[in-house]
Amino acid sequence: MRQSILTLWFTTFFTLFVPVLSCYQRLYVFYKEYQNCHEAQAWGLDQKLKLECAALGQKFKDLNAKPEMQQIFGRDITADMAETITLPDDNPNCIAQQCVVTAWRYREWQTNMENKALPSVNGWRFNHAFYAQKVDC
Repeated sequence: MRQSILTLWFTTFFTLFVPVLSCYQRLYVFYKEYQNCHEAQAWGLDQKLKLECAALGQKFKDLNAKPEMQQIFGRDITADMAETITLPDDNPNCIAQQCVVTAWRYREWQTNMENKALPSVNGWRFNHAFYAQKVDC
């Protein structure tokens, strides 16, 4: 009797609480604005921006490796250039380039990021973060 109650308890625990411990993809969007539209589309700038975006991704990896962070971002972190955005007329700048850092297995239940500063690279500004799909940890 005791064995079956214990088994039932463990089954209930895993059924109800383990899905809460799943991971999500967490995306962080950074941007860099240019006043001169021609400067933003200059030859060779793409390579420079890709290197800066990769450096931003590396800073996330370095932050993730710190013991107090408990690898909140998961094992896989990537940084890729996203679309170029033409800014509205009320903005003094013309074009913005975007870099998206993706934490593929973000563990929101593990550590609270609200009071922690995000990494940055000179010239890039944090725009927003959002959750994407749920993934296996």
